[in-house]
Amino acid sequence: NEFRRLDRRVLANLPSLRRLDMSQNQLIVVDPASFLGTASLEHVNLSYNAIDSISSQTFPHLDRLFDLDVSNNRLTTVVPGLPRGVEYLLLKDIHLCTGNKLHSLPPESFISIPLLRRLSLGGNLLQKIDERCLDGLGRLEYLDLQDNRLTLIHSEAFRDLRRLQDLNLHSNRLDRLQPALLKENKALKKVDLSNNQMTSMDVNALEHNRDLREISLSRNSLNTFPDAVRSLPSLQKLDLSYNRIYQLIRPLSELKSLAELNLSKNKLHTLIDGTFSQMDNLTVLDLESNEIQYLTPHIVRSNPSLFSLRLSRNKLTSVPSAAFSDLPQLTEVELQENELTHLASDAFSGVPNLLMLNLSHNHLTSLDRAGLQGLKSMEILDISHNRVTRLNSPSLPQLDSLIQLKMDGNRVCAIQGSPFSKMSHLRFLSLRNNKL
Repeated sequence: NEFRRLDRRVLANLPSLRRLDMSQNQLIVVDPASFLGTASLEHVNLSYNAIDSISSQTFPHLDRLFDLDVSNNRLTTVVPGLPRGVEYLLLKDIHLCTGNKLHSLPPESFISIPLLRRLSLGGNLLQKIDERCLDGLGRLEYLDLQDNRLTLIHSEAFRDLRRLQDLNLHSNRLDRLQPALLKENKALKKVDLSNNQMTSMDVNALEHNRDLREISLSRNSLNTFPDAVRSLPSLQKLDLSYNRIYQLIRPLSELKSLAELNLSKNKLHTLIDGTFSQMDNLTVLDLESNEIQYLTPHIVRSNPSLFSLRLSRNKLTSVPSAAFSDLPQLTEVELQENELTHLASDAFSGVPNLLMLNLSHNHLTSLDRAGLQGLKSMEILDISHNRVTRLNSPSLPQLDSLIQLKMDGNRVCAIQGSPFSKMSHLRFLSLRNNKL
C-alpha cells in the first residue's frame, strides 16, 4: 500500500484489535495518539517504511504489547517509551531497530523494558557499545548486533546479560575480543564473530563460557588456531573458514564434543599425525581449499563418527597407504581438484562403508591398483577430468554396489574386457569427451 501517515482516525474504535501489520508502506509519520483506542494490541509491525522518529507517547499504554517490529526504517534513536508494566516474558520478541541508522546507544537505552528476551540492532551504523548501554536486560537471551561498524565493545557492556544464549556480531570491524567481555555470560550457547578483522584471540577470552555449542570465526584474519576454544568441552560446531591459518601445532583431542570443524579456505600446508584423532563425535571435517601438499599414513584415524571428509582444492599429489583408518562411518570423501598422480593400493582400506568418492580434476593416469579395491559399498565414483588412458577389468574391481560412475574428460582410448560386468546396480555411466 501507500500509507504515508498513521493517525488516530485509522485505528479508531478498535478495542479488541490484537495484531496490526503496516509493514511495506510509505509511512513517514506515526501520530502519538494512533494507538489510544487499541489497548489490546499484542503485535505491531511497522517495518519497511520511512519512519525517522517515534514519540515517547506512542506505546506506553499498550500493556499487552510483546511483539514490536520497526526494522528497516530511518530511525536514528532507540524507540522510546515502551511499556514497562509487563508480566512474565511479554516483551519476548522485539526487533527494535534493525536496519535503521543508529550511530550510538545512550546509557540505559533499554532500562524501561527489563523483561526483553530478544533484541535486534543489526544493520545500523553503531561504532561502539559503551559500558551502560545494555544495563537492565537481565532476561535477554538473544542479541543481534550484526552488520554495524563496531570497532569497540566495552569490557563491561554485557555484564547484565546473564541469560544471554545467542550473540551475533557478524560483519563488524572488531579486531579483538576483550578477555573479560563475556565473563558474566555463562549461559552462552552460540557466538558469531564472522566477517570481522580479528588477527588473534586471547587464550582466556572464552574461559567463562564452557556451555558454548557453536562458534563462527569465519572471514577474519587469524594466523593461528585460536587456543581459546580448546577450553570448551561442549563445543559442537566450529567455523574457521576464510582465515589465514597456516598450521595446526597441537592435536585437537580436547574438543571431545566437536561434531563439525570447518577449516576450509585457509593456508594450511601440512598436517601432523594425530591432529584429529580421539575426536569421537566429529562428523564433518572440512579442509577444502588449503595448500596441503601431502598426507601421512593414518593422518585421519580413530574418528568413529566421521561421515564426511573434504580435502578438495589442495595440492595433494598422492594418497599414501592407510591414510584413512578406523573410520567405520565415513561415507563421503572429496579429493577433487588436487594434483593427484598416485593412490596407494590400500589408501581407503580403513573406510569399508564409503559411499561417495570424488577424484575428479586430478592427474591420475591409471586406475589399476589405485586403492579402489574392497570398496564394496561405493555408490558414486567421480574420476572425470583426469588422464586415464584405458579401462580393463582390474581397473574397477569389486565395485558391486556402484550406481553412478563418471569418467568424462579423460584420455580413454580403449576398453578391454568387461570392466562393468559386475556392476548390476549401475544406473549412470558417463564417458564423454574421451578418445574412444
